[in-house]
Amino acid sequence: MLACSTTWNSHRHNDGEEMLAELVRLGFTTLELGHGLRVSQLEGILRFVERGDAKICSVHNFCPMPVEVTSDSPDCYEFTSHRETDRHRAVKLTRNTIQLAATLGARSVVLHGGRIRTLPLHRALMRLVREKKFLTKEYAREKFQAVRKREAAAPRYLGRLVSALTPLLALATESGVHLGIENRERYEDVPSEREILPLLDQFHSPNLGYWHDFGHAQIKHNLALLNHADWLKLAGSRMIGAHLHDVTFPNHDHQPPFQGELIYDDLIPLIPSGCPLILEMHPDTPADAIQSAARQWQHRYGSL
Repeated sequence: MLACSTTWNSHRHNDGEEMLAELVRLGFTTLELGHGLRVSQLEGILRFVERGDAKICSVHNFCPMPVEVTSDSPDCYEFTSHRETDRHRAVKLTRNTIQLAATLGARSVVLHGGRIRTLPLHRALMRLVREKKFLTKEYAREKFQAVRKREAAAPRYLGRLVSALTPLLALATESGVHLGIENRERYEDVPSEREILPLLDQFHSPNLGYWHDFGHAQIKHNLALLNHADWLKLAGSRMIGAHLHDVTFPNHDHQPPFQGELIYDDLIPLIPSGCPLILEMHPDTPADAIQSAARQWQHRYGSL
């Protein structure tokens, strides 16, 4: 199932109804409410969904954005924050998102786990790549140090994430909603790919799964932090949804499929049949480029 996220056009609309209608005019009947939506857009969204003009398959946390945050900032509050008040705020906002998803009949809520903010590991690795030192001895040393630092720091942050997920998963289960833990592009993000599957096993719940972001995985692939196809061979069976976009080396992402370097023919067979794939396009992407990519996708892969 190919759908489209409101991350592409939410900033251009005050009226949530017109925002969704624009995506339907592009040819999509299944949509994701992306991050960055405002409280003022909810009334129109509810009207649109009640009419049955489109189906909301997933909602990205936080939805809506907290009123005190004036820009699109899905990481404004984190489950892993060292501030207890921020962790509590993140949980409260996520509860609101779960309840909204249930009201709209959406199956899934997409979550960012958090970050080890004291370790800017991704920035250092990317700097070396941009200096054309990728896979040099200097890069290997920097990568080894990044792994060492992250492994030492991770348990505390994973513990905070587990503490936040416990009540949220209970609410999601009660509400008939699935939570999807999204892989992120930075090495300091929590959980890492090595940590995602043990986290899912720890909860052992049908309402908690893995949300794959093709672009984020490819960026880590480009930094030699994982192999994209090998990772999907391990995690594909745990997927409940995915964000679909392309990447130009090393990290120019959120491009339409087939405009970057991803080899989808190697990756698509590794995901579950019927898994929702959400086009998550950069706001500057032309509408005709999205429509062209969607047509190519359907021609190659059908509705999955």
